[in-house]
Amino acid sequence: MSAAEPATPNPRDLTTPDGAAVIDITKRGARKAAQAARGRWQTMNHKPPHTGSHEPIDPHQAIAQDVEARFYPIRRTLTDDETALIYRRTLDIVQHTLEGAKETSIISEEQRNKLHVLFEGMKAAPDLL
Repeated sequence: MSAAEPATPNPRDLTTPDGAAVIDITKRGARKAAQAARGRWQTMNHKPPHTGSHEPIDPHQAIAQDVEARFYPIRRTLTDDETALIYRRTLDIVQHTLEGAKETSIISEEQRNKLHVLFEGMKAAPDLL
């Protein structure tokens, strides 16, 4: 026996339509299975129903909570003055880098302005917690 041959050969040739070892899904109610799957699976564009409060969430508050949650794994909080200071300084450095990117034409003035507004909003996160 060659090393390329299986140790236990298949009793029938699976490459032929006669006697192939397959499950016939036409006898299992494919339509019912598809309907059940549609109930369990969602498309990527599907938005789950809102289960929280019925009040709209302030986007600045949502950003603050999201940023705060990212500090939990390192056991830090933006309510700590030192952490908030370091957080804001980091955003200042990023904004400075964006200014350099604008000056060297990596990004446009319009792109820099949009990002500036975004980072200024992020800087407010510690004050919103």
